[in-house]
Amino acid sequence: MAGPQIITNICSKYRVPGTARCGRSPRPVILGRSPLAGEARLTMSPDPVPAPQPLTAGTVPSHAGCLLCGDRNPLSLKLRFTPDGADGVQGSFACREILQGYDGMVHGGVIAALLDCAMTHCLFHHGIEAVTADLQVRYRLPLSCRARVDLRARFVQFHPPLYRLTAEIRVGDQLVARAAGAFIDAARRPAPVGNGT
Repeated sequence: MAGPQIITNICSKYRVPGTARCGRSPRPVILGRSPLAGEARLTMSPDPVPAPQPLTAGTVPSHAGCLLCGDRNPLSLKLRFTPDGADGVQGSFACREILQGYDGMVHGGVIAALLDCAMTHCLFHHGIEAVTADLQVRYRLPLSCRARVDLRARFVQFHPPLYRLTAEIRVGDQLVARAAGAFIDAARRPAPVGNGT
């Protein structure tokens, strides 16, 4: 199979991150390898998607208590993200000893949560409230509890109600970890288990 094709023409009634607009029908990208292998892919929904209104943890009532970015959680790490091009977000974060796993290293579960948070905020930036359905993390290097990290997330596939994204954590030019995640519209999530029901 040839490498991924780039979408250059897309109907203006579709809202697809990172694409150009014109009067033609959408053409899907031919997919190659997994996003974790380094190749991104983007496909489109055949149904028109309204232009989104950006969301933040503060404007999504169900997310305001988030441990990583929530405004109403006193233990929150208060992560913040800004747009990074048409299809992504970026943020930075100062690690701390309370997040330690092994001596001097940030716990792997915290790294996974940071990656998940970046992808969630990428969705928020595009006016989408969705929950994680699948998360695959590749750890490349141990992360010091004293490091300042850069977080980035990008859309890979946009096909409501399913969204696929990638994220990465870097310290300077060193890749620490990357993730690929699948998210589903929050309205379709089941009720939480263990909620006394």
